[in-house]
Amino acid sequence: MKRLSQQSPKLLFSVRIRASLQFDTVCPLEKSKCYRNNKYPMQKSDLDQIGKLVRKIVREEVKTEVKDSTRTIENQIRLSRMQVQNEINELDDRMKNVEIRVDGVAEDVKDVIKRVRKTGKTVDSMFDLLDREQMEQRRKIIRIEKHLALP
Repeated sequence: MKRLSQQSPKLLFSVRIRASLQFDTVCPLEKSKCYRNNKYPMQKSDLDQIGKLVRKIVREEVKTEVKDSTRTIENQIRLSRMQVQNEINELDDRMKNVEIRVDGVAEDVKDVIKRVRKTGKTVDSMFDLLDREQMEQRRKIIRIEKHLALP
């Protein structure tokens, strides 16, 4: 019978460990367990080979899971980026519309300011005219009072 270390990796994992394998005691001279009463005792090199293969398989599984997770995250990032770009474009369009409205309102405000200034000038000239007329009327009244000798 071939030893486990001499078998191919596929056969190694297909070997079933029987219930009869028992790890009885710890050898005082070694840190590994002794295998008494076993039909197929496993050598340290066999255990090392099993460990290497298990690490290799776990590493491959972890790599595939990481790749899948990375792809999923990248897809989510792309989708989020596209959504953000769409929202930015919508906000940009809204800002342009607001700027157009503000420009229209600014022109209207300029027109209103011009009209207010013109109206202010007209009011000032009316007050000046009324003040002159009132002053003339006052002078006339003073002359009439002097002429009639009124108090």
